[in-house]
Amino acid sequence: MDQSVIDLIIDGLTKHSEISYRRPNANELEIFGTPTHGFDITLYIGIRENMLLFDQFHWHYDNTEEEINEMLNQITYALFGYIRIKEFSKKNILINGYYKSKIRKVTGAMTKRWEK
Repeated sequence: MDQSVIDLIIDGLTKHSEISYRRPNANELEIFGTPTHGFDITLYIGIRENMLLFDQFHWHYDNTEEEINEMLNQITYALFGYIRIKEFSKKNILINGYYKSKIRKVTGAMTKRWEK
């Protein structure tokens, strides 16, 4: 991609004034959810791969056109309510989680973010 992935996302976000975001540095983007409109989304861009976080869960995407497009689709689905996070806990301890898509079935387990 000629244009930075983050620049591409910001171009789309500027059309939606109700969505708040912050770009702490050139390789990181935070998109803020609200209590009524979902979870925070954070994107880290790396040389070899990218990491997408939905709230406290994360996925890794290679820097291939196919994986970048899938990552952009997941961000779009999350922003406009097509993806929901479902968490499982036992005695108030998070043990697993996944997200559901209203568009297509998405498989794969989520991994808890280590930074939290």
